[in-house]
Amino acid sequence: SFFLLYSICYLPYYLTFFPGNCGADTWESLSMVEGLIPWTNHHPVLFTAALLVVRKLTAFLPLIGSVGVFSVLQMFAVAATLAYLSMRVLRTQVHASCKILAVGMFALHPFVGMYSIYLSKDVLFSVVMILLCMKIYDVLMEKGEPLSKPLTLSMERGSKIALVGANGIGKTTLLKTLGLIARPNGGDIWYKDRKVSNIYGD
Repeated sequence: SFFLLYSICYLPYYLTFFPGNCGADTWESLSMVEGLIPWTNHHPVLFTAALLVVRKLTAFLPLIGSVGVFSVLQMFAVAATLAYLSMRVLRTQVHASCKILAVGMFALHPFVGMYSIYLSKDVLFSVVMILLCMKIYDVLMEKGEPLSKPLTLSMERGSKIALVGANGIGKTTLLKTLGLIARPNGGDIWYKDRKVSNIYGD
């Protein structure tokens, strides 16, 4: 699975930079967790609280071990999120080379590997934003009742056509469908006496 692939690809970064790639913000959050400085909201409290939970659950380990556990959990979270995104990319109608490029970048790009073990609020925030964007996409692309009646349209080269209608009636969707960006619910699209809607495999 992609999760296993990505986890294996990120593991060398984890082992090389154990217990994780720490920045100034990480050390301040850890200092709050250890009670060395008072808690502030200068750093996101949720990130510091997540560090605290892991520290409490791994109190039998030295601090470096707890940080290592947090780092590997974060790495797995990144791998799982990108694996889910990869599965969704594979189900789209984009060209196979784009799919291979996306998976290759997620697996092999050093930035992604280093980012997966960078102990910062930014990484977990990125994971949440990716999941949120996918959910928003799902809501926007949900298939419900058709917004308009079936349409038969013929356009000649050089003709000027205006799409007029209320907001949300489907003008943009029609243009995306004609441009083969969005998959039609039914019917065919022809260009120069050639059926081009079979790009979707129908």
